[in-house]
Amino acid sequence: MKIDKEAQEYYAQLTAFYQQFRRIGNNYNQCVKIIHTIYGEKKSLAFLYKLAEETRKLEEICRQVIELTKRYEKEYLTKKE
Repeated sequence: MKIDKEAQEYYAQLTAFYQQFRRIGNNYNQCVKIIHTIYGEKKSLAFLYKLAEETRKLEEICRQVIELTKRYEKEYLTKKE
């Protein structure tokens, strides 16, 4: 049985990224609740607009991670089998 240390490291990093992504989701929900609690409607909308812009950036990063993972699996993992 051969163990691919690079693949193990890749998936360990991918798992760590996923855990960070989940934490961001939790923080996101908390931020939205606090923004609505502390600020008025106009200021809340301005903050939420900025938050939505950053969310779109994060969404693009996630798409890139998914694409890189698919490419990694196709190019490196299937060739070794």
